[in-house]
Amino acid sequence: MIPEHSKFSKGRRKRFENVVVGAVFGGMLFIVLGFLVYQNVSMAQKRSSLEGRLQELRVEENEYLAQIQAKEAAIANIQLEERQEKILREQGLYKKEGEEVVTILPPEENTVEGTTEGEGKTERVWWNPFSWF
Repeated sequence: MIPEHSKFSKGRRKRFENVVVGAVFGGMLFIVLGFLVYQNVSMAQKRSSLEGRLQELRVEENEYLAQIQAKEAAIANIQLEERQEKILREQGLYKKEGEEVVTILPPEENTVEGTTEGEGKTERVWWNPFSWF
């Protein structure tokens, strides 16, 4: 009887070992799959929060770009006004309150110092020694 009992016990033991190994494998598989699902869910939450932050940053970027363009336009306008003021000042067409405009005229081209063109004679000038003789 003992040998029969041992045969029965060996088969039962094999089944028990198979069930235990299957349960351990199933438990490990369940733990790994649970970990992967948890990581996937946490990554999806993090991604959605980062996408929201990205939208906020894009809105801020557009606001900053608009501010930069407005400031560049203001700078260009100021530079244009300064350039226009400089040109008008050089031409003597612009003055601020309390300022006086001084215009320096170029010398006349028709007369040369010490001579008159109409007569062809040299005029004697006291400060020019070459005209004394």
